[in-house]
Amino acid sequence: MIEAAESLNPENTRIIVDSSSNVPAAWQAQYRMLEVPTLVNFGVESFRNNVDLSAAAFYTRFAAHPDDVPTTSQPPPAFFADAYRRAFDEGADHVIVVTITRKLSG
Repeated sequence: MIEAAESLNPENTRIIVDSSSNVPAAWQAQYRMLEVPTLVNFGVESFRNNVDLSAAAFYTRFAAHPDDVPTTSQPPPAFFADAYRRAFDEGADHVIVVTITRKLSG
């Protein structure tokens, strides 16, 4: 495994994270990361984290409706498939995916 890691070239390796990682946008740009959004659910409404719902909008909505406790959900497999396609379309030969552990996921 170490040998495989040593052979990775940053120019053709992409890192994919889910939005629960909260990697700052500047780091994502610097390291050419792709972010797959988790889903945030308020009742029957579902939003893609950091796409349809910013952190500011989340807190504004939660403050306005404190009894409407949000839940989160893992990204659908299609979201990851889209990220893989994008990474390879942009020239990646290798992809490293970092997601939340199942012990922290609901």
